[in-house]
Amino acid sequence: MKNSSLIPYFVTLSLLLTGCSKYLDEKPDSNLAYPESATDLFALMNDVMTINGGFTGLIEMGDDDYILPEETYNEQSTFYQDIYTWQPKQQYEVADISLQWLSAYKPITYANIIEESLVRIKNIKDSDRKILKGDACFIKGFAYSTLCQVFSEPYVAGQDNNGLGVVWRDSSDPNSVSKRLTVKESYNKTIALLQEAAGLLPEHVKDLTKPSKVAALCLLSRIYLYMQDYEHALQYADLALAIDDKLIKYSEIDGSKPFPFAVFNQETIYLAYVPNAITTIQYYADVPPEVYNLYQDDDLRKQLFFFEKAPGHIGFRGNYAGMEVGSFIGPTVGELYLIKAECLIRMGNRSTGLEVIGHLLENRWKSDESGVSTFRLPDFSNNDAALRFVLEERRKELIFRGARWSDLRRLNLDPNYAITLKRQFKINGDLSVFTLPPGDKRYTYCLPEEVIRQSGVPQTLR
Repeated sequence: MKNSSLIPYFVTLSLLLTGCSKYLDEKPDSNLAYPESATDLFALMNDVMTINGGFTGLIEMGDDDYILPEETYNEQSTFYQDIYTWQPKQQYEVADISLQWLSAYKPITYANIIEESLVRIKNIKDSDRKILKGDACFIKGFAYSTLCQVFSEPYVAGQDNNGLGVVWRDSSDPNSVSKRLTVKESYNKTIALLQEAAGLLPEHVKDLTKPSKVAALCLLSRIYLYMQDYEHALQYADLALAIDDKLIKYSEIDGSKPFPFAVFNQETIYLAYVPNAITTIQYYADVPPEVYNLYQDDDLRKQLFFFEKAPGHIGFRGNYAGMEVGSFIGPTVGELYLIKAECLIRMGNRSTGLEVIGHLLENRWKSDESGVSTFRLPDFSNNDAALRFVLEERRKELIFRGARWSDLRRLNLDPNYAITLKRQFKINGDLSVFTLPPGDKRYTYCLPEEVIRQSGVPQTLR
């Protein structure tokens, strides 16, 4: 990789994630690989880099919310150039497997160690046992829910969904057999994990690096939305909002700071971030003019989310992870309002759905001299217009949050909302055009060939 400014960061991360003979699993490097107490197990949960930052950057790098200037594209390795131009097969190098595959399965390994240890270790208090079991279920549920959006074929409501899903790991033993589930099995098992977590975890936690019931409920709402099951998505959004419905009033945010949002802000439900979405890092990625221009001047997100990197180049700074590298992908209160509004409108309750989205946007708009939001909800004569409005607001609110790729996968199933992605730029002076049409197989990423070789799980349907 030729990106000099971040080489030390990614070299360090790569070294932390490599050094094992199996690419499907990795034991922690310390003696916590064989814990002997609840203290040891809670110590595993304190590994924020692994647990909260263990997600693949592929969830972000294929969408249309960013563009790379020609010189930046030319500086990328072949792997990231292929990702950016939607090549049908990616040539993973060892570092790419570590960053985009192994890092995403390492939290699952930790969770499996916790579950196995809870069976083995007898002198653990019931209260600690309950929390640790809930933590393990949540960690695996979140990890698999993200992997479903990358390495599983899209879920299609009303179909059998027997296509290729995710590679599932039930054991921390690197020598145990991995299984590639169907799409249906992948989603069902993920939902079961998050439902169990919701039943075990406390409603709130002071430390937002730790799972909670409301975080599990939000993820359930999210995954049901991706399944086009709007009734259940609404049900879980309501359950989560009954616990936490507080929004940030953006007019009270100090926009003079380089990164205006605190890492643990009022809307954050659980801290989760992607540190390895290389092509979308602020230094490299530009926000396309057509995306930036979606925001009205009185929409404070236009000021708080973006900055001018150079004349004609807009960068993103509205990261809820409060850092320059890494995209925040954790559940937030704002996301719950968006899910609720979309589901209500899709289910025919347009007026209530618009009230919900209106409440969110009132907190995103400028205020007048008396402190009252200047936002005024447009009039919509039909459900389709209202839904398009909510979907656009979802894109604007959740930009660089790991949501756009998943939304494209599900919205492309409906011809009314399907779009073809297009990248057009010069390579070595010649204009090149790349497209990704709706329903294309490239919306499901290939597994690394080394993973296929070692595990024997299928790459394609047999």
